[in-house]
Amino acid sequence: MNIKKYTYLIWILLTATASKAQFSGGFYAGIIGSQIDGDATAGFNKGGLNLAATVQYPVSEKFFMSLDLGYAQKGAQTRVSPGFPRALLININYIDIPLCINFYDRQHVGFTAGLQYSRNVGKIRQEIVQLGNSTRVFGIDAFENDDVQVVLGGTYYINNIFNLNVRYGYSLFPIGYGKGSLYKDNAAFNNVLQLRLGIIFGQEFDAPIKKKK
Repeated sequence: MNIKKYTYLIWILLTATASKAQFSGGFYAGIIGSQIDGDATAGFNKGGLNLAATVQYPVSEKFFMSLDLGYAQKGAQTRVSPGFPRALLININYIDIPLCINFYDRQHVGFTAGLQYSRNVGKIRQEIVQLGNSTRVFGIDAFENDDVQVVLGGTYYINNIFNLNVRYGYSLFPIGYGKGSLYKDNAAFNNVLQLRLGIIFGQEFDAPIKKKK
């Protein structure tokens, strides 16, 4: 699937808001900290961008469903500090499609849980440099193009339009295989943290940001 097709899907998500009054929709933009469990390194050292379009549909006073279509830069990287140059860099660009159930209350706070399908949409970049007396870095030998993650998150509603969102995702199935992995069959898994700013239009389920009389 090429970029034009993804752009068309984003357009469908956004026009759903106009075609159905009960829908709301908008955008998210933020940063990612990621690592790959199984590459013989540790730490959410790999930074990246996350951009997404979202459509939301209320199912009750406190619950709503959400469907996103986003772009995410994930991967892994060893920590860089004086005297310790980068030994490993893995960069994987994904299209993310999470389907989530969301809960919100009257204290401006919400919670999210769901499943996410991701597809690699670019060339995977992997750089490995073996340094002097440092621990050997293995990286990943074989990558899968697809990823399914469980996602959990929390949201703070600033007002009827803006919100701050934190989301965590972890692969349910291997996204690759590496010699340095301690998992069964040398499997590797995406491990991702996201911090995002959301702009949502057309919200009718505004209970969390109503002012008390």
